[in-house]
Amino acid sequence: MVSSASWQQCQSLSKMSVRIVALSCIASLLLSVSPAVNALHIRGTWDSSRFYLFLAKFGIQKTVLESMAATRGYVYGNVTLAGQRQASSGRQRAPVTLVVVDSEYFQSCRRMFNKIDRLAWHPQCRQQGKEDFLRSVPCPTGRLCPEEDEPSRVIPGWQLTYAIQDTKQPRYWYLSLVACSLNPDNCQWEATHTGSSSLTLAYNLWLVNGAPSQRHVNKLEHQFSFDEHDILEIYGVFLMLYAALAGAVHAKLLRRQEPFTWGVAAQCWLEVAGAFLCCVHLAKFAGDGVGASGLWAAGELLRRWADAVFILLLILAARLGLQGRPDPLGTGILLASFLTVSAGFYLWSLAEVSQVEDVGVFDTVPSCLLLALRFPLVCWFLAELPGRPGRDFGRIDVLQFAAGFLLWLVALPILVLVSETQVSALWRQKCVLSVSYGTNFVAASAFIYALFTSQQHDGAKYDYLMTAEESPEHRSRLRDGPAASGNGSAGIAAEEDKLN
Repeated sequence: MVSSASWQQCQSLSKMSVRIVALSCIASLLLSVSPAVNALHIRGTWDSSRFYLFLAKFGIQKTVLESMAATRGYVYGNVTLAGQRQASSGRQRAPVTLVVVDSEYFQSCRRMFNKIDRLAWHPQCRQQGKEDFLRSVPCPTGRLCPEEDEPSRVIPGWQLTYAIQDTKQPRYWYLSLVACSLNPDNCQWEATHTGSSSLTLAYNLWLVNGAPSQRHVNKLEHQFSFDEHDILEIYGVFLMLYAALAGAVHAKLLRRQEPFTWGVAAQCWLEVAGAFLCCVHLAKFAGDGVGASGLWAAGELLRRWADAVFILLLILAARLGLQGRPDPLGTGILLASFLTVSAGFYLWSLAEVSQVEDVGVFDTVPSCLLLALRFPLVCWFLAELPGRPGRDFGRIDVLQFAAGFLLWLVALPILVLVSETQVSALWRQKCVLSVSYGTNFVAASAFIYALFTSQQHDGAKYDYLMTAEESPEHRSRLRDGPAASGNGSAGIAAEEDKLN
């Protein structure tokens, strides 16, 4: 049976887990109202006095010649004057250019277009150009943009269309609005409509992989940038795996009400909740190209909290053994500290992510600091391994326990280092996500197995001792007197030592 003190500890840890989930829900609600900044269906307004607006970075997949329409990248939509004003349909020069180009050239009009001028096609000045990079905007309301001289190539219902193909490799494309225009008189790029003469443009643009008419060919990749292909499937697989693991924890381990069992159950459910929120965002994104970026951020935060809970469990297990009873107050303080630091660094990293400068989450200072913090935690874990007398790891060897989970603690920093230096940005996200998810799942499964075998060993020892105490020999010794009883107790103690 479970003692009242142990039961109170379990209740304390259970309440702590509930608080974690409650905080997670609050964070999800707060983040879900934030604007979607990474959407690939982009809508908004822009004042040309700002000179330059970065709209999107999108990975276009490699074009397959046998199915060109289904594997090309497409950028299509409308760009018009905002409000009641309408763009002239005459020969007046459009004041702004919609351009697909590398971001390093956004400094001045002439420098920006110096490189692409040799490649980009223009009906008056660059008729020898081979690349369709530019559109003069705003387009006449209800009509095609001036450069769209072949209406059959424009997606029906829209004013402009870029059809992008690359038969060699996938690559990123950058879409931007720039307050520059090509003067047809001297074929020079000039800054236009800045300051008091600025215009306000309304844009509604889509960036997709594959022709919109063939989106049914692969609905789970059509709306996504190439670097995000297969991300939904990865989250879905690990959502099911962690849900099964959490169910196994409840079915096999929670009946004994052990503190470590409650902790690993909380960790599993945090992983389930995080993967579920990310799947909801990605499923919505697959349908509308916008998704719910707040749910995505909340899901990633829950995953980081799950890592923090698991690291704390490892440190406590190294100190107390798998059957130890951690102090609820001290454990609660440590847990709150771990969660606060993890959340703070993650929210800080979101503020530093930049698509223009190709800065991902793991390229930011806070993420590097969070990864660096793992090494002091490794030292802490190793320092606790000598532990206290009476630690119980069951049938698990302490050295094997230490070596296995030490490898997990250093796996993520090594993975990020290798991916940032050796893996292309187009493959990096899915590589880091799948490998880190896999190592986390294996580590959690190994810890649960260690708990299960430890509790089985503890239960077998308890059953053996109870059987020994109820044997006729033991009862006769109790009737013979204290001396015999003492000898009998010594014998039972010896048997207990054998079991250990």
